[in-house]
Amino acid sequence: MNKLEYRVDSKIIKQLSLFLMLHGIKDFQLEFHSNNKNVQFIIKAKSIKQEIVDFMVEKIGRKRELEIEIYGWELMGDTDSKNELDILGSLIDKIEVKKLDDYIELTLTRVYRYNE
Repeated sequence: MNKLEYRVDSKIIKQLSLFLMLHGIKDFQLEFHSNNKNVQFIIKAKSIKQEIVDFMVEKIGRKRELEIEIYGWELMGDTDSKNELDILGSLIDKIEVKKLDDYIELTLTRVYRYNE
């Protein structure tokens, strides 16, 4: 993987963590799994309200945009506005939600575009 991909991945991790904490999620795990083709961010959260999950799916589930990927990831910062996941949604290819016994699991998949 190249340096750009790692930088984008680390910004995604930061933004996801910040979003969850700002919305009162105090019990979550964030896993990172990477190979040469893609990366997955897996969030496992207890006591997360359905409206927060729905908001995440709406914002992150939109179509990935190359223009944002090239330049917009640099705009991702510490924000708590209504648009906090808009840029993040432009960097993710797919989001899946699973409701398990006492927690919700969200899997975000990002396909690497710039393999070396």
